[in-house]
Amino acid sequence: MGRNNNFDALRFWAALAVLWGHSFPLGANQPDPLDALTHGQTSIGGIAVAIFFVISGYLITGSYRNSPRPLRFMKSRALRIFPGLIAVLLLTAFVVGPLITTLPLREYFLDPLTYKFAYHSLPIFKGNFDELPGVFLTSNTPKSVNGSLWTLNYEFRCYLLVLLFGMVGLLNRVVMSIGLTLLLALIVFMDHSNFLFSNSVILTAYFFAGSILFLIGITPNRFLVAACLIAIIASLIVGARFPVVMTLAGSYIVICIGISNAIRIPYLSRFGDLSYGTYIYAFTVQQIVALTFASNSTWLINAAVSTPIVVGLAALSWRYVEKPALDLKSNRLLPYGGSE
Repeated sequence: MGRNNNFDALRFWAALAVLWGHSFPLGANQPDPLDALTHGQTSIGGIAVAIFFVISGYLITGSYRNSPRPLRFMKSRALRIFPGLIAVLLLTAFVVGPLITTLPLREYFLDPLTYKFAYHSLPIFKGNFDELPGVFLTSNTPKSVNGSLWTLNYEFRCYLLVLLFGMVGLLNRVVMSIGLTLLLALIVFMDHSNFLFSNSVILTAYFFAGSILFLIGITPNRFLVAACLIAIIASLIVGARFPVVMTLAGSYIVICIGISNAIRIPYLSRFGDLSYGTYIYAFTVQQIVALTFASNSTWLINAAVSTPIVVGLAALSWRYVEKPALDLKSNRLLPYGGSE
């Protein structure tokens, strides 16, 4: 499979869905409407992140299986994630932060938190550090500078799992299916009050589901897609086991749409792959928009003002940071997923 698929488009619209979902808490201090409709099981952003991880599992597994060279694999992953992320962290810490902080500039730049944010949000660490001194103290989500970056740590760890399984010859449908079964059992029986562990298990399950769908080589079936869609809707309405149903049924729908020849999802492809830039810039821009409009801020204003700004920044990120970094690879356009 080359680039003639819907994966880039799916990721772009999923990134925008995260932005629109965050517009409720950030712009209006309101819960995501899907949270109430699903009895607290998921949100607009939650479904979008599930789509990211399913697609990532499918494409990354395909990338390694197509070219099982560990060093090249990790070089490709690093060049895809780190340049854009480092750029947004530096811009946020040393341009946006100084312009917005309530502290004197000298105090801001002497504060260790400034530099901790700039390096500790990289996914080689345990988790992102989402705070800058004196920044967004009075927002609807106080102190949170870029609340979307936490998922990158889990995605990077999934890349490492693919690398490990591939190197020891265990990247196959049997081993991955056993792993997914264990993860689903954890989802059913674990204590979900531990946010970080719970989300780690759920996101890894989504990734494994995408990986398995690549390894078994699915063919889209409209009747099975319809059955999966009914199962997801039923889970959302009843309020039971959505992560499990999304893993099993949702992943099939996502990949079927991704590889479909009958469906073409439009997006701004002429400007490049904007999904990653949209995802990593959205939250901070939305916080700035909410701060600008203050008491007049609403979810609609936040979404409407933030969207074109974020898409513009994503285009710049692709043109001047992400694409040049990907050009450093010997073969930039890897099979199975455009810019993966």
